[in-house]
Amino acid sequence: MQKELYIKEKPQTKVVVKNDDLVFDGKSLIIPSYWVGSISDFINNVDINSINEADREDFKQFKAFLFDVEDFNNQGN
Repeated sequence: MQKELYIKEKPQTKVVVKNDDLVFDGKSLIIPSYWVGSISDFINNVDINSINEADREDFKQFKAFLFDVEDFNNQGN
C-alpha cells in the first residue's frame, strides 16, 4: 500500500533532537528504514491485551505500517 502525502506547511529544517541516525525535528520522528526490522520484532512480541483498549487501534495501525515498510524493503531480496 502506497500513499502520497502532500506537505502544506513549510518544511522545518531545524533539528531539535538527534541520536545517531534518529532525528526529531520538532514535528516528525525520522527513523531510517533499516531500523524497521528491530522495531517490528519488539512490536510483534507485545501482548495486545496489555495495551489500553482505547490505544489498541493505533497500535494495530502502527504495527501494520511497520510491516508494510518492512515488506517494501524486502522486495527484490
